[in-house]
Amino acid sequence: MPPLSLIAKLSTTVAFFIVFSELSIARAAQIITNQVQLEEISLTSSSLSSNYILGNDIELSAPITDVNYYITGEFTGVFDGQNFTISGLTKPLFQEIASSNGSNDAVVKDLNLVGEVYDGAGFLAQLNNVLGEIQNVGARGTVTISTNNSSNNLLNVGGLVGRNNGEIVNSYTDVSVSANNYDPSVGGLVGENTGEISKSYSLGDVSAISSGNNGEVGGLTGINSGVISSSFSQGDVTVTNFQQGLTAGGLSGINNYGQISNSYSSGSVSGIGSVGGLVGSNMYGNIENSYSLGDVNGILFTGGLVGNSLEGTTITNSYSTSDVSCSGTLETCGALVGIRSTNNVSIVQSIGNGQITINSSPVTHPDQNSSVPELLSVIGEEDFTIDSCINSDKPILRVLRSTFTNSCTSNQLTFSRSSLNYVNFIIPIKSDASNSFGFNPNYLNLKSLGINVLIPGINYYNNSISILNFLSNKFSESTVALGDEFQLKIDHLASTPIQLWITTEFGNSTYIGDLDFGLDGKVVLPVLQFTKPGRYELLLSLPSIGDKNFDVGNQVGRLILNVIS
Repeated sequence: MPPLSLIAKLSTTVAFFIVFSELSIARAAQIITNQVQLEEISLTSSSLSSNYILGNDIELSAPITDVNYYITGEFTGVFDGQNFTISGLTKPLFQEIASSNGSNDAVVKDLNLVGEVYDGAGFLAQLNNVLGEIQNVGARGTVTISTNNSSNNLLNVGGLVGRNNGEIVNSYTDVSVSANNYDPSVGGLVGENTGEISKSYSLGDVSAISSGNNGEVGGLTGINSGVISSSFSQGDVTVTNFQQGLTAGGLSGINNYGQISNSYSSGSVSGIGSVGGLVGSNMYGNIENSYSLGDVNGILFTGGLVGNSLEGTTITNSYSTSDVSCSGTLETCGALVGIRSTNNVSIVQSIGNGQITINSSPVTHPDQNSSVPELLSVIGEEDFTIDSCINSDKPILRVLRSTFTNSCTSNQLTFSRSSLNYVNFIIPIKSDASNSFGFNPNYLNLKSLGINVLIPGINYYNNSISILNFLSNKFSESTVALGDEFQLKIDHLASTPIQLWITTEFGNSTYIGDLDFGLDGKVVLPVLQFTKPGRYELLLSLPSIGDKNFDVGNQVGRLILNVIS
Protein backbone atom coordinates (compact mmCIF):
# COMPACT_ATOMS: atom_id res chain seq x y z
CA MET A 1 0.00 0.00 0.00
CA PRO A 2 1.40 3.45 -0.92
CA PRO A 3 2.33 5.81 1.90
CA LEU A 4 -0.43 8.08 3.13
CA SER A 5 1.55 11.11 2.02
CA LEU A 6 1.59 9.78 -1.55
CA ILE A 7 -2.16 9.05 -1.45
CA ALA A 8 -2.80 12.60 -0.23
CA LYS A 9 -0.60 13.97 -2.98
CA LEU A 10 -2.36 11.92 -5.64
CA SER A 11 -5.76 12.97 -4.28
CA THR A 12 -4.73 16.61 -4.46
CA THR A 13 -3.54 16.14 -8.03
CA VAL A 14 -6.77 14.43 -9.09
CA ALA A 15 -8.86 17.14 -7.47
CA PHE A 16 -6.82 19.79 -9.27
CA PHE A 17 -7.35 18.22 -12.66
CA ILE A 18 -11.09 17.86 -12.06
CA VAL A 19 -11.40 21.56 -11.28
CA PHE A 20 -9.18 22.49 -14.21
CA SER A 21 -11.25 20.32 -16.56
CA GLU A 22 -14.52 21.95 -15.43
CA LEU A 23 -13.03 25.41 -15.94
CA SER A 24 -11.87 24.42 -19.41
CA ILE A 25 -15.36 23.25 -20.31
CA ALA A 26 -16.86 26.48 -19.03
CA ARG A 27 -14.36 28.50 -21.07
CA ALA A 28 -15.12 26.50 -24.23
CA ALA A 29 -18.16 28.68 -24.89
CA GLN A 30 -17.11 31.85 -26.71
CA ILE A 31 -18.77 35.11 -25.75
CA ILE A 32 -20.47 37.08 -28.55
CA THR A 33 -20.83 40.83 -28.02
CA ASN A 34 -21.18 42.35 -31.53
CA GLN A 35 -22.29 41.70 -35.10
CA VAL A 36 -18.82 40.93 -36.44
CA GLN A 37 -18.31 38.15 -33.91
CA LEU A 38 -21.80 36.86 -34.65
CA GLU A 39 -21.17 36.53 -38.38
CA GLU A 40 -17.74 34.99 -37.81
CA ILE A 41 -19.54 31.88 -36.58
CA SER A 42 -19.96 31.04 -40.29
CA LEU A 43 -16.23 31.15 -41.10
CA THR A 44 -15.34 27.46 -40.72
CA SER A 45 -16.91 24.09 -39.97
CA SER A 46 -15.16 24.26 -36.60
CA SER A 47 -16.70 27.61 -35.72
CA LEU A 48 -20.12 26.36 -36.83
CA SER A 49 -19.84 23.47 -34.37
CA SER A 50 -18.61 25.51 -31.40
CA ASN A 51 -20.53 26.79 -28.37
CA TYR A 52 -21.43 30.44 -27.86
CA ILE A 53 -22.85 32.68 -25.17
CA LEU A 54 -24.41 36.05 -25.90
CA GLY A 55 -22.73 38.56 -23.61
CA ASN A 56 -25.06 41.54 -24.08
CA ASP A 57 -27.81 42.95 -26.24
CA ILE A 58 -26.76 43.49 -29.87
CA GLU A 59 -28.18 45.94 -32.41
CA LEU A 60 -27.65 44.63 -35.97
CA SER A 61 -27.45 46.23 -39.38
CA ALA A 62 -27.97 44.27 -42.61
CA PRO A 63 -25.87 41.06 -42.93
CA ILE A 64 -22.28 41.81 -43.96
CA THR A 65 -20.98 38.45 -45.22
CA ASP A 66 -24.09 36.85 -46.75
CA VAL A 67 -27.05 38.91 -47.90
CA ASN A 68 -29.54 36.19 -46.91
CA TYR A 69 -28.43 35.17 -43.38
CA TYR A 70 -26.31 36.41 -40.52
CA ILE A 71 -24.94 32.91 -39.83
CA THR A 72 -24.60 30.83 -43.00
CA GLY A 73 -24.35 27.03 -43.12
CA GLU A 74 -25.36 24.27 -40.71
CA PHE A 75 -24.90 25.34 -37.09
CA THR A 76 -24.18 22.32 -34.89
CA GLY A 77 -23.14 23.89 -31.61
CA VAL A 78 -24.90 25.51 -28.68
CA PHE A 79 -26.02 29.14 -28.82
CA ASP A 80 -27.11 30.43 -25.40
CA GLY A 81 -28.67 33.88 -25.59
CA GLN A 82 -28.83 34.24 -21.80
CA ASN A 83 -32.14 36.09 -22.36
CA PHE A 84 -30.39 38.97 -24.12
CA THR A 85 -31.91 40.59 -27.22
CA ILE A 86 -30.63 40.74 -30.78
CA SER A 87 -32.48 43.57 -32.50
CA GLY A 88 -32.44 45.12 -35.96
CA LEU A 89 -32.69 41.80 -37.83
CA THR A 90 -33.55 42.08 -41.51
CA LYS A 91 -32.80 38.43 -42.40
CA PRO A 92 -32.90 35.11 -40.49
CA LEU A 93 -30.21 34.78 -37.84
CA PHE A 94 -29.30 31.20 -38.93
CA GLN A 95 -29.55 29.43 -42.24
CA GLU A 96 -29.85 25.95 -40.68
CA ILE A 97 -29.82 24.63 -37.11
CA ALA A 98 -28.30 21.12 -36.75
CA SER A 99 -26.94 19.08 -39.66
CA SER A 100 -29.25 18.16 -42.52
CA ASN A 101 -28.09 14.51 -42.54
CA GLY A 102 -29.02 14.01 -38.88
CA SER A 103 -25.48 13.36 -37.70
CA ASN A 104 -24.97 16.42 -35.47
CA ASP A 105 -27.36 18.16 -33.11
CA ALA A 106 -27.62 21.80 -32.07
CA VAL A 107 -29.31 23.91 -29.40
CA VAL A 108 -30.43 27.54 -29.58
CA LYS A 109 -31.96 28.80 -26.35
CA ASP A 110 -32.90 31.75 -24.15
CA LEU A 111 -32.85 34.37 -26.90
CA ASN A 112 -34.99 37.38 -27.87
CA LEU A 113 -35.15 38.62 -31.46
CA VAL A 114 -36.55 41.92 -32.73
CA GLY A 115 -36.63 43.42 -36.20
CA GLU A 116 -38.22 43.61 -39.64
CA VAL A 117 -37.34 40.62 -41.81
CA TYR A 118 -37.76 41.04 -45.57
CA ASP A 119 -37.81 38.09 -47.98
CA GLY A 120 -36.50 35.76 -45.29
CA ALA A 121 -37.94 32.50 -43.93
CA GLY A 122 -38.28 33.79 -40.34
CA PHE A 123 -36.47 35.55 -37.53
CA LEU A 124 -34.43 32.62 -36.22
CA ALA A 125 -33.74 30.21 -39.09
CA GLN A 126 -34.79 29.00 -42.48
CA LEU A 127 -34.55 25.39 -41.30
CA ASN A 128 -34.42 23.63 -37.92
CA ASN A 129 -33.22 20.13 -38.74
CA VAL A 130 -34.15 16.85 -37.05
CA LEU A 131 -31.66 17.13 -34.17
CA GLY A 132 -32.16 20.85 -33.68
CA GLU A 133 -33.61 22.11 -30.39
CA ILE A 134 -35.05 25.59 -30.01
CA GLN A 135 -35.80 26.45 -26.40
CA ASN A 136 -37.24 29.65 -24.95
CA VAL A 137 -36.74 31.80 -28.03
CA GLY A 138 -39.04 34.74 -28.78
CA ALA A 139 -39.40 37.10 -31.72
CA ARG A 140 -41.20 40.42 -32.18
CA GLY A 141 -41.64 42.46 -35.34
CA THR A 142 -42.63 41.69 -38.95
CA VAL A 143 -41.81 39.16 -41.64
CA THR A 144 -42.65 40.27 -45.17
CA ILE A 145 -42.35 38.22 -48.36
CA SER A 146 -42.73 40.38 -51.44
CA THR A 147 -41.43 38.08 -54.19
CA ASN A 148 -42.23 34.59 -55.44
CA ASN A 149 -40.29 31.73 -53.85
CA SER A 150 -38.63 30.83 -57.16
CA SER A 151 -36.52 33.97 -57.01
CA ASN A 152 -35.32 33.73 -53.42
CA ASN A 153 -35.24 29.95 -52.88
CA LEU A 154 -37.76 30.07 -50.02
CA LEU A 155 -39.94 27.03 -49.43
CA ASN A 156 -41.73 27.93 -46.19
CA VAL A 157 -42.11 31.07 -44.13
CA GLY A 158 -42.85 31.48 -40.42
CA GLY A 159 -42.50 34.13 -37.78
CA LEU A 160 -39.67 32.17 -36.13
CA VAL A 161 -38.62 29.34 -38.46
CA GLY A 162 -39.42 28.49 -42.06
CA ARG A 163 -39.44 24.72 -41.62
CA ASN A 164 -39.14 22.79 -38.36
CA ASN A 165 -38.00 19.17 -38.49
CA GLY A 166 -36.70 19.24 -34.93
CA GLU A 167 -38.07 20.50 -31.62
CA ILE A 168 -39.42 23.89 -30.62
CA VAL A 169 -40.45 24.33 -27.00
CA ASN A 170 -41.35 27.29 -24.76
CA SER A 171 -41.05 29.70 -27.68
CA TYR A 172 -43.23 32.44 -29.11
CA THR A 173 -43.68 35.09 -31.77
CA ASP A 174 -45.44 38.42 -31.72
CA VAL A 175 -44.80 38.82 -35.42
CA SER A 176 -46.99 40.01 -38.28
CA VAL A 177 -46.32 37.68 -41.23
CA SER A 178 -47.30 38.86 -44.71
CA ALA A 179 -46.63 36.89 -47.91
CA ASN A 180 -47.54 38.34 -51.28
CA ASN A 181 -47.36 36.46 -54.59
CA TYR A 182 -46.37 33.37 -52.65
CA ASP A 183 -47.40 29.70 -52.87
CA PRO A 184 -46.05 27.41 -50.10
CA SER A 185 -46.68 27.26 -46.37
CA VAL A 186 -46.96 30.36 -44.20
CA GLY A 187 -47.41 30.36 -40.41
CA GLY A 188 -47.21 32.72 -37.48
CA LEU A 189 -44.53 30.59 -35.77
CA VAL A 190 -43.45 28.01 -38.37
CA GLY A 191 -44.18 27.65 -42.08
CA GLU A 192 -44.05 23.86 -42.17
CA ASN A 193 -43.73 21.58 -39.13
CA THR A 194 -42.66 17.95 -39.41
CA GLY A 195 -41.12 17.91 -35.94
CA GLU A 196 -42.53 18.84 -32.56
CA ILE A 197 -43.88 22.14 -31.28
CA SER A 198 -44.89 22.31 -27.63
CA LYS A 199 -45.75 25.02 -25.11
CA SER A 200 -45.41 27.75 -27.73
CA TYR A 201 -47.59 30.49 -29.18
CA SER A 202 -47.98 33.14 -31.87
CA LEU A 203 -49.84 36.43 -31.52
CA GLY A 204 -49.37 38.23 -34.84
CA ASP A 205 -51.68 38.36 -37.86
CA VAL A 206 -50.84 36.13 -40.83
CA SER A 207 -51.87 37.09 -44.36
CA ALA A 208 -51.10 35.71 -47.80
CA ILE A 209 -51.87 36.51 -51.41
CA SER A 210 -51.09 33.37 -53.40
CA SER A 211 -49.62 33.40 -56.90
CA GLY A 212 -51.06 30.00 -57.73
CA ASN A 213 -53.50 27.27 -56.80
CA ASN A 214 -51.66 25.91 -53.76
CA GLY A 215 -50.61 27.08 -50.33
CA GLU A 216 -51.34 26.63 -46.65
CA VAL A 217 -51.69 29.48 -44.19
CA GLY A 218 -52.13 29.16 -40.43
CA GLY A 219 -51.89 31.21 -37.27
CA LEU A 220 -49.21 28.92 -35.79
CA THR A 221 -48.12 26.71 -38.71
CA GLY A 222 -48.94 26.68 -42.40
CA ILE A 223 -48.81 22.91 -42.54
CA ASN A 224 -48.38 20.43 -39.70
CA SER A 225 -47.14 16.91 -40.39
CA GLY A 226 -45.63 16.54 -36.94
CA VAL A 227 -46.85 17.18 -33.40
CA ILE A 228 -48.35 20.34 -31.93
CA SER A 229 -49.19 20.23 -28.23
CA SER A 230 -50.08 22.78 -25.55
CA SER A 231 -49.78 25.69 -27.97
CA PHE A 232 -52.00 28.49 -29.25
CA SER A 233 -52.36 31.27 -31.80
CA GLN A 234 -54.27 34.51 -31.48
CA GLY A 235 -53.65 36.48 -34.67
CA ASP A 236 -56.11 36.84 -37.54
CA VAL A 237 -55.48 34.68 -40.62
CA THR A 238 -56.38 36.04 -44.04
CA VAL A 239 -55.94 34.44 -47.47
CA THR A 240 -56.74 36.52 -50.53
CA ASN A 241 -57.03 34.60 -53.80
CA PHE A 242 -59.76 33.19 -55.99
CA GLN A 243 -58.10 29.76 -56.32
CA GLN A 244 -59.76 26.81 -54.60
CA GLY A 245 -56.62 24.91 -53.57
CA LEU A 246 -55.70 27.25 -50.73
CA THR A 247 -56.31 26.38 -47.10
CA ALA A 248 -56.49 28.62 -44.04
CA GLY A 249 -56.71 27.68 -40.37
CA GLY A 250 -56.57 29.58 -37.11
CA LEU A 251 -53.86 27.24 -35.79
CA SER A 252 -52.72 25.32 -38.90
CA GLY A 253 -53.65 25.58 -42.55
CA ILE A 254 -53.33 21.82 -43.07
CA ASN A 255 -52.95 19.04 -40.52
CA ASN A 256 -51.43 16.37 -42.78
CA TYR A 257 -50.78 13.13 -40.87
CA GLY A 258 -50.16 15.39 -37.90
CA GLN A 259 -51.16 15.39 -34.25
CA ILE A 260 -52.71 18.44 -32.57
CA SER A 261 -53.60 18.28 -28.88
CA ASN A 262 -54.39 20.63 -25.99
CA SER A 263 -54.21 23.68 -28.24
CA TYR A 264 -56.45 26.55 -29.27
CA SER A 265 -56.84 29.46 -31.67
CA SER A 266 -58.79 32.65 -31.05
CA GLY A 267 -58.21 34.85 -34.11
CA SER A 268 -60.56 35.27 -37.05
CA VAL A 269 -59.96 33.24 -40.22
CA SER A 270 -60.86 34.27 -43.76
CA GLY A 271 -60.15 32.31 -46.94
CA ILE A 272 -61.36 30.73 -50.16
CA GLY A 273 -60.91 26.94 -50.23
CA SER A 274 -60.81 24.91 -47.01
CA VAL A 275 -61.18 27.32 -44.10
CA GLY A 276 -61.42 26.37 -40.41
CA GLY A 277 -61.23 28.11 -37.06
CA LEU A 278 -58.51 25.69 -35.93
CA VAL A 279 -57.48 23.76 -39.07
CA GLY A 280 -58.31 24.42 -42.70
CA SER A 281 -57.93 20.84 -43.93
CA ASN A 282 -57.46 17.76 -41.72
CA MET A 283 -55.82 15.01 -43.82
CA TYR A 284 -55.19 11.73 -41.97
CA GLY A 285 -54.58 13.87 -38.91
CA ASN A 286 -55.73 13.73 -35.30
CA ILE A 287 -57.13 16.62 -33.28
CA GLU A 288 -57.70 16.16 -29.56
CA ASN A 289 -58.59 18.41 -26.61
CA SER A 290 -58.51 21.54 -28.75
CA TYR A 291 -60.66 24.62 -29.31
CA SER A 292 -61.39 27.50 -31.69
CA LEU A 293 -62.96 30.83 -30.79
CA GLY A 294 -62.59 33.27 -33.68
CA ASP A 295 -65.05 34.04 -36.48
CA VAL A 296 -64.62 32.04 -39.71
CA ASN A 297 -65.41 33.37 -43.16
CA GLY A 298 -65.09 31.23 -46.30
CA ILE A 299 -66.50 30.41 -49.70
CA LEU A 300 -66.20 26.64 -50.21
CA PHE A 301 -65.52 24.27 -47.29
CA THR A 302 -65.90 26.28 -44.11
CA GLY A 303 -66.07 25.02 -40.52
CA GLY A 304 -65.87 26.45 -37.03
CA LEU A 305 -63.14 23.97 -36.08
CA VAL A 306 -62.14 22.27 -39.37
CA GLY A 307 -62.98 23.29 -42.91
CA ASN A 308 -62.47 19.93 -44.61
CA SER A 309 -62.08 16.66 -42.67
CA LEU A 310 -60.77 14.03 -45.07
CA GLU A 311 -60.52 10.25 -44.87
CA GLY A 312 -58.61 8.81 -41.94
CA THR A 313 -59.05 11.75 -39.58
CA THR A 314 -60.14 11.89 -35.95
CA ILE A 315 -61.51 14.74 -33.84
CA THR A 316 -61.89 14.02 -30.12
CA ASN A 317 -63.05 16.20 -27.22
CA SER A 318 -62.68 19.37 -29.28
CA TYR A 319 -65.00 22.33 -29.57
CA SER A 320 -65.71 25.51 -31.46
CA THR A 321 -67.64 28.60 -30.45
CA SER A 322 -66.76 30.31 -33.74
CA ASP A 323 -69.45 31.98 -35.82
CA VAL A 324 -69.25 30.73 -39.41
CA SER A 325 -70.11 32.66 -42.59
CA CYS A 326 -69.84 31.10 -46.05
CA SER A 327 -71.16 31.10 -49.60
CA GLY A 328 -71.90 27.37 -49.81
CA THR A 329 -74.63 25.16 -48.36
CA LEU A 330 -75.19 23.28 -45.11
CA GLU A 331 -73.35 20.38 -46.75
CA THR A 332 -70.17 22.46 -47.01
CA CYS A 333 -70.52 24.84 -44.05
CA GLY A 334 -70.69 23.71 -40.46
CA ALA A 335 -70.31 24.97 -36.92
CA LEU A 336 -67.77 22.21 -36.21
CA VAL A 337 -66.73 20.80 -39.61
CA GLY A 338 -67.48 22.28 -43.03
CA ILE A 339 -67.40 19.04 -44.99
CA ARG A 340 -66.29 15.56 -44.02
CA SER A 341 -65.40 12.41 -45.91
CA THR A 342 -67.87 9.55 -45.72
CA ASN A 343 -65.00 7.12 -45.11
CA ASN A 344 -63.16 6.55 -41.86
CA VAL A 345 -63.76 9.88 -40.15
CA SER A 346 -64.18 9.74 -36.38
CA ILE A 347 -65.70 12.67 -34.47
CA VAL A 348 -66.19 11.94 -30.78
CA GLN A 349 -67.45 14.23 -28.03
CA SER A 350 -66.97 17.35 -30.14
CA ILE A 351 -69.41 20.19 -30.77
CA GLY A 352 -69.56 23.50 -32.60
CA ASN A 353 -72.24 25.83 -31.24
CA GLY A 354 -71.61 29.04 -33.16
CA GLN A 355 -73.96 30.84 -35.53
CA ILE A 356 -73.93 29.70 -39.18
CA THR A 357 -74.63 32.30 -41.87
CA ILE A 358 -74.95 31.15 -45.50
CA ASN A 359 -75.09 33.73 -48.27
CA SER A 360 -75.78 36.43 -45.66
CA SER A 361 -78.75 34.52 -44.18
CA PRO A 362 -78.59 33.01 -40.67
CA VAL A 363 -79.23 29.27 -40.57
CA THR A 364 -80.15 27.29 -37.47
CA HIS A 365 -78.50 23.95 -36.69
CA PRO A 366 -79.01 21.30 -33.99
CA ASP A 367 -75.97 22.28 -31.90
CA GLN A 368 -76.51 26.01 -32.04
CA ASN A 369 -76.15 27.51 -28.57
CA SER A 370 -75.53 24.05 -27.08
CA SER A 371 -73.52 23.96 -23.91
CA VAL A 372 -69.80 23.30 -24.41
CA PRO A 373 -67.03 22.94 -21.80
CA GLU A 374 -64.99 25.97 -20.89
CA LEU A 375 -61.82 26.44 -22.88
CA LEU A 376 -59.40 25.90 -19.99
CA SER A 377 -61.01 22.61 -18.96
CA VAL A 378 -60.50 21.27 -22.51
CA ILE A 379 -56.91 22.31 -23.19
CA GLY A 380 -55.86 21.51 -19.62
CA GLU A 381 -54.60 23.37 -16.59
CA GLU A 382 -51.27 21.55 -16.42
CA ASP A 383 -49.70 23.96 -18.94
CA PHE A 384 -52.31 26.73 -19.18
CA THR A 385 -53.82 29.22 -16.77
CA ILE A 386 -56.16 32.22 -16.97
CA ASP A 387 -55.25 35.50 -15.35
CA SER A 388 -57.55 38.46 -15.81
CA CYS A 389 -54.52 40.75 -15.58
CA ILE A 390 -52.81 39.14 -18.59
CA ASN A 391 -53.75 38.51 -22.24
CA SER A 392 -57.32 39.83 -22.00
CA ASP A 393 -58.48 36.90 -19.89
CA LYS A 394 -57.50 34.30 -22.51
CA PRO A 395 -55.47 31.24 -21.44
CA ILE A 396 -51.72 31.67 -21.34
CA LEU A 397 -48.89 29.17 -20.95
CA ARG A 398 -47.58 29.11 -17.41
CA VAL A 399 -43.99 28.73 -18.56
CA LEU A 400 -44.25 31.83 -20.80
CA ARG A 401 -46.20 33.99 -18.38
CA SER A 402 -43.39 36.55 -18.18
CA THR A 403 -43.60 37.25 -21.93
CA PHE A 404 -46.95 39.00 -21.42
CA THR A 405 -47.55 42.42 -19.92
CA ASN A 406 -49.27 42.34 -16.54
CA SER A 407 -51.84 45.13 -16.34
CA CYS A 408 -52.49 44.72 -12.61
CA THR A 409 -50.60 45.66 -9.48
CA SER A 410 -48.35 43.01 -7.98
CA ASN A 411 -50.77 42.09 -5.18
CA GLN A 412 -54.01 42.04 -7.15
CA LEU A 413 -55.72 38.67 -6.81
CA THR A 414 -57.16 37.03 -9.92
CA PHE A 415 -59.20 33.90 -10.38
CA SER A 416 -58.93 30.87 -12.60
CA ARG A 417 -62.10 29.59 -14.21
CA SER A 418 -61.29 25.89 -14.02
CA SER A 419 -63.34 23.42 -12.01
CA LEU A 420 -62.09 22.06 -8.71
CA ASN A 421 -61.90 18.47 -9.95
CA TYR A 422 -59.40 19.31 -12.70
CA VAL A 423 -56.12 19.23 -10.81
CA ASN A 424 -52.55 18.88 -12.06
CA PHE A 425 -49.64 19.21 -9.68
CA ILE A 426 -46.87 17.24 -7.98
CA ILE A 427 -48.28 14.89 -5.37
CA PRO A 428 -46.57 15.99 -2.15
CA ILE A 429 -45.34 13.71 0.60
CA LYS A 430 -46.04 14.87 4.12
CA SER A 431 -42.96 15.94 6.04
CA ASP A 432 -42.52 16.51 9.75
CA ALA A 433 -44.20 19.87 10.29
CA SER A 434 -45.89 20.60 13.58
CA ASN A 435 -48.35 23.09 15.00
CA SER A 436 -51.01 25.09 13.20
CA PHE A 437 -49.99 27.47 10.49
CA GLY A 438 -51.35 30.92 11.25
CA PHE A 439 -50.83 30.38 14.94
CA ASN A 440 -47.45 28.74 15.34
CA PRO A 441 -45.95 27.91 11.94
CA ASN A 442 -42.90 25.74 11.35
CA TYR A 443 -40.44 28.47 10.38
CA LEU A 444 -37.67 26.14 9.23
CA ASN A 445 -39.91 24.27 6.79
CA LEU A 446 -41.19 27.52 5.31
CA LYS A 447 -37.70 28.98 5.05
CA SER A 448 -36.51 25.91 3.16
CA LEU A 449 -39.19 26.68 0.56
CA GLY A 450 -38.03 30.28 0.23
CA ILE A 451 -40.67 31.80 2.51
CA ASN A 452 -39.85 34.02 5.47
CA VAL A 453 -42.36 34.55 8.27
CA LEU A 454 -42.04 38.09 9.55
CA ILE A 455 -43.20 39.24 12.99
CA PRO A 456 -43.50 35.65 14.27
CA GLY A 457 -46.52 34.81 16.36
CA ILE A 458 -48.69 37.63 14.98
CA ASN A 459 -51.62 36.35 12.96
CA TYR A 460 -53.89 39.36 12.81
CA TYR A 461 -54.24 42.19 10.31
CA ASN A 462 -51.35 44.59 10.01
CA ASN A 463 -52.79 47.68 8.31
CA SER A 464 -49.47 48.58 6.71
CA ILE A 465 -49.20 45.23 4.90
CA SER A 466 -50.90 44.20 1.63
CA ILE A 467 -53.72 41.69 2.10
CA LEU A 468 -54.71 38.93 -0.34
CA ASN A 469 -58.20 37.65 0.36
CA PHE A 470 -58.67 34.02 -0.66
CA LEU A 471 -61.76 31.78 -0.55
CA SER A 472 -60.80 28.25 0.46
CA ASN A 473 -63.12 26.61 -2.09
CA LYS A 474 -61.68 28.41 -5.13
CA PHE A 475 -58.80 28.01 -7.52
CA SER A 476 -57.09 31.40 -7.53
CA GLU A 477 -53.89 32.88 -8.85
CA SER A 478 -51.92 36.00 -8.05
CA THR A 479 -48.58 37.63 -8.78
CA VAL A 480 -46.34 38.73 -5.93
CA ALA A 481 -43.08 40.64 -6.26
CA LEU A 482 -39.98 39.06 -4.76
CA GLY A 483 -39.32 40.57 -1.34
CA ASP A 484 -42.81 42.04 -0.94
CA GLU A 485 -44.39 41.67 2.49
CA PHE A 486 -48.00 40.50 2.50
CA GLN A 487 -50.61 38.58 4.45
CA LEU A 488 -53.16 35.99 3.37
CA LYS A 489 -56.70 36.09 4.68
CA ILE A 490 -58.48 32.78 4.03
CA ASP A 491 -62.24 32.48 4.31
CA HIS A 492 -63.74 29.04 4.79
CA LEU A 493 -67.42 28.14 4.59
CA ALA A 494 -67.22 25.72 7.50
CA SER A 495 -65.45 25.58 10.85
CA THR A 496 -63.78 22.22 10.16
CA PRO A 497 -59.96 22.21 10.07
CA ILE A 498 -58.23 22.34 6.70
CA GLN A 499 -54.74 21.08 5.91
CA LEU A 500 -52.31 23.46 4.21
CA TRP A 501 -49.64 22.11 1.84
CA ILE A 502 -47.11 24.09 -0.17
CA THR A 503 -45.69 22.76 -3.44
CA THR A 504 -43.01 24.48 -5.53
CA GLU A 505 -42.18 24.21 -9.23
CA PHE A 506 -38.88 22.58 -8.29
CA GLY A 507 -40.61 19.56 -6.79
CA ASN A 508 -40.27 20.51 -3.12
CA SER A 509 -43.48 19.90 -1.21
CA THR A 510 -44.32 20.24 2.45
CA TYR A 511 -47.27 19.70 4.73
CA ILE A 512 -47.39 22.90 6.81
CA GLY A 513 -50.15 22.14 9.27
CA ASP A 514 -53.85 22.57 10.01
CA LEU A 515 -55.76 25.81 9.67
CA ASP A 516 -58.22 26.28 12.54
CA PHE A 517 -60.90 28.64 11.22
CA GLY A 518 -62.90 28.93 14.40
CA LEU A 519 -66.49 30.16 14.53
CA ASP A 520 -66.07 33.02 12.08
CA GLY A 521 -64.61 30.81 9.33
CA LYS A 522 -61.55 33.03 8.84
CA VAL A 523 -57.79 32.70 9.21
CA VAL A 524 -55.24 35.48 8.80
CA LEU A 525 -51.73 34.18 8.26
CA PRO A 526 -48.61 35.93 9.55
CA VAL A 527 -46.75 38.42 7.40
CA LEU A 528 -44.98 36.46 4.63
CA GLN A 529 -42.08 37.31 2.34
CA PHE A 530 -40.75 35.21 -0.55
CA THR A 531 -36.98 35.02 -0.96
CA LYS A 532 -36.95 32.87 -4.10
CA PRO A 533 -38.75 33.56 -7.38
CA GLY A 534 -40.94 30.86 -8.88
CA ARG A 535 -44.37 29.32 -8.78
CA TYR A 536 -45.80 28.27 -5.42
CA GLU A 537 -49.02 26.29 -4.94
CA LEU A 538 -50.84 26.60 -1.63
CA LEU A 539 -53.09 23.54 -1.52
CA LEU A 540 -56.03 23.29 0.88
CA SER A 541 -57.38 19.86 1.73
CA LEU A 542 -59.70 18.11 4.11
CA PRO A 543 -57.70 15.94 6.54
CA SER A 544 -56.44 12.74 4.90
CA ILE A 545 -56.67 9.34 6.53
CA GLY A 546 -53.44 8.84 8.41
CA ASP A 547 -52.21 12.28 7.31
CA LYS A 548 -49.41 10.67 5.27
CA ASN A 549 -50.01 11.85 1.73
CA PHE A 550 -51.97 14.53 -0.02
CA ASP A 551 -55.31 13.13 -1.20
CA VAL A 552 -56.50 14.72 -4.45
CA GLY A 553 -60.05 13.72 -3.66
CA ASN A 554 -59.97 15.78 -0.46
CA GLN A 555 -58.74 18.98 -2.07
CA VAL A 556 -61.06 21.95 -1.59
CA GLY A 557 -59.01 24.83 -2.96
CA ARG A 558 -55.74 26.08 -4.36
CA LEU A 559 -53.93 29.39 -4.52
CA ILE A 560 -51.08 29.80 -7.01
CA LEU A 561 -48.58 32.54 -6.20
CA ASN A 562 -46.24 33.53 -9.03
CA VAL A 563 -43.28 35.25 -7.39
CA ILE A 564 -41.49 37.51 -9.86
CA SER A 565 -38.19 39.33 -9.43
